Amino acid sequence: MPLTMRPTGLSRDPNDPDWCVYDGGAQPIGRIYEDKTAPTEGARWAWYLQVNDAYRSGVKTTGRAVGACGERQLGHGSS
Repeated sequence: MPLTMRPTGLSRDPNDPDWCVYDGGAQPIGRIYEDKTAPTEGARWAWYLQVNDAYRSGVKTTGRAVGACGERQLGHGSS
């Protein structure tokens, strides 16, 4: 099932980089957003998952990344 992203609507700016992630259902399974107060560029983007039992199953449910696509997720990628 493809994932889709929709704006959260939490900001007055409709172009604000803040999205809910959906797996085809009506309820979001996560969120990806730009944290403009991050202490470093490497932690600028934050993400989290809202999936039942993911944490207990060993699935990482939160993280920070250099970009929205997470190609260089902190702690997991080439330097």
